[in-house]
Amino acid sequence: FQREFPKYDIRAQLAEIRTPTLILAGRKDWITPLRFAEEIYEGLPNVRLVIFEKTGHSINSDDPENFQKATADFILGPPLEGKEKISVGGDA
Repeated sequence: FQREFPKYDIRAQLAEIRTPTLILAGRKDWITPLRFAEEIYEGLPNVRLVIFEKTGHSINSDDPENFQKATADFILGPPLEGKEKISVGGDA
């Protein structure tokens, strides 16, 4: 696994994913920094990126209300078309 993981890179294939995609990212996440979520966001054609301004890696426990709202809005809201970037939980 350790030898193969660095070779696993599907960024070039992201544009082929047509399914609406929700990306949740904590601005203070040092485990998976925001730049990685933003890179995935840039590669996908039909995506919503929600940036949790005051959270780290554990978004669902750091900010449960905004986590639940973001996921419910994505699942129950109008169909996503194109790209959206949203900040929640603090000043952007």
